[in-house]
Amino acid sequence: MKALVSISVLICIFGVAFSERTFSQSTASATKVDKKQPSVYISFDRFETVTSQDKRTGEKRSAALVWLRLHNNLSSDIRVCTYDGEFTLTKKLGIKYRIESLWDISGGKPIPPTILYTFPAIDFCREGVIRSGESMPFSVRRSVLVDWSRIRINFQYAWEDSLDVFYGREPEHIVFMESQKILTRKDAPKPAPRSH
Repeated sequence: MKALVSISVLICIFGVAFSERTFSQSTASATKVDKKQPSVYISFDRFETVTSQDKRTGEKRSAALVWLRLHNNLSSDIRVCTYDGEFTLTKKLGIKYRIESLWDISGGKPIPPTILYTFPAIDFCREGVIRSGESMPFSVRRSVLVDWSRIRINFQYAWEDSLDVFYGREPEHIVFMESQKILTRKDAPKPAPRSH
């Protein structure tokens, strides 16, 4: 019986050592594909105005969208939270994003970012994979972009376990793009007037 317990302990120790070694090799081997770009970043793609019809009322509505791309510039895959096209006017797959305020350092004490908008506003999502050197397009409503804000996307590296990230055993990684980079473009659509 003692021999069986000793063998079990050795197998556990070997398993932990092997998993630690594999984890270290995975993280150490991820390098940039294009040395001139960040490892993960967002870029502007285009503006688009989309019109749809409300199924209940038959009323047509339009929305100005900003199309962006999330780039994986690593030699390893990354994972993001995606949602089905049923939540959007374009009916296309998207990436879950937040709009948050920038750090406010105008006063004596810095104020951290505040979440202004989350899309979609659901707690669950489907895991999407962006392969090494590839990108995924996604759209953001122009109406939710305001001055002094940024678009934020959470992602995780391929070697990280989703549950470990969810329960805080792995760090949460973010990438963002400041809204000013979009709002100050000459071809940027003006915000729609707000209804009262």
